[in-house]
Amino acid sequence: MERVPCPCCGYPTLERRDHYEICCLCIWEDDGEDDADTQGWGGGPNGAYSLTEARANFVAFGTMYHPDNNTTVTGNDSAEITALKQELIRLYEALPSVGEDGLVAHWKGILDKERGLRKAEEKRWKDLHR
Repeated sequence: MERVPCPCCGYPTLERRDHYEICCLCIWEDDGEDDADTQGWGGGPNGAYSLTEARANFVAFGTMYHPDNNTTVTGNDSAEITALKQELIRLYEALPSVGEDGLVAHWKGILDKERGLRKAEEKRWKDLHR
């Protein structure tokens, strides 16, 4: 499985860089901003958040957003979504220690958990917009 790390959270959630893909963990939209320009804000898809601020928020809150300034349509993560993201992080962090013979099964577990996360997020969106 080929993945590249998200520039914000560092986990292998993106299929390729600089293609406006949104990370399933931290919600950073990859517009090509990288370490060379972490402090600046270019007015791109991540709003007023610099990469530096988004990274600090991910460490503190598990998302690029500060809880007082979450501009997503669903707001802050539910307990269910937070738990799914924490499980995904554990799976991503275990990748380096997975042997070659277990890699396919481990990635299957990651993909299954990512699908579960998407379903939980879709349900939350529907519940909030009834």
